[in-house]
Amino acid sequence: MPKPPTIMSIEQWTSAFIIFMSVYLEVHNDRAIEMLQYMDIVRSAAQQYGGMGWRTYDIQFRLKQSMQPSKSWSAIDSELWLRVLLAPASRNFRPSAGSFSGLQQQSRSEPPSSRPTGICWAFNGTGGCKRTNCAFQHRCSTCRKFGHAATKCNVRDASVARPKSASFAQKSVARVGQHTN
Repeated sequence: MPKPPTIMSIEQWTSAFIIFMSVYLEVHNDRAIEMLQYMDIVRSAAQQYGGMGWRTYDIQFRLKQSMQPSKSWSAIDSELWLRVLLAPASRNFRPSAGSFSGLQQQSRSEPPSSRPTGICWAFNGTGGCKRTNCAFQHRCSTCRKFGHAATKCNVRDASVARPKSASFAQKSVARVGQHTN
């Protein structure tokens, strides 16, 4: 079976998402408004932040959604949003056409701003990954080492975007809040 094409633009994603939505709504027709709001969230992220962070957000959000199907599609995952859309690495990352969804781990010699992670965000979150066959690497998103999650990491990698102050974090979450209403 041929490998599906890698989505490289928000236009391609929108077309694919409309097809996905039409199939999904055959069973979950009461969630149409949520799906349209989710599409607007992702398209707004692409427009506002550029890069490919919107796609990483979508992939990770849908993986989380598969584990928690009752969760609303229209509610922004604030932690994921901050990690993938406000981190410089995800805004600057543009996958190659032949990559596995653009998320494979590349050489450690590349600068952090151009290196895709392929790291499981659920593993690095407070709840941990609950998938039995996770397609993403269970390694620290801060130091990139195996054996612990970012919540347990003692290393503070300068290449990972961190809020400079509480006011920066509050402003970022406020921007996220604008999309959840």
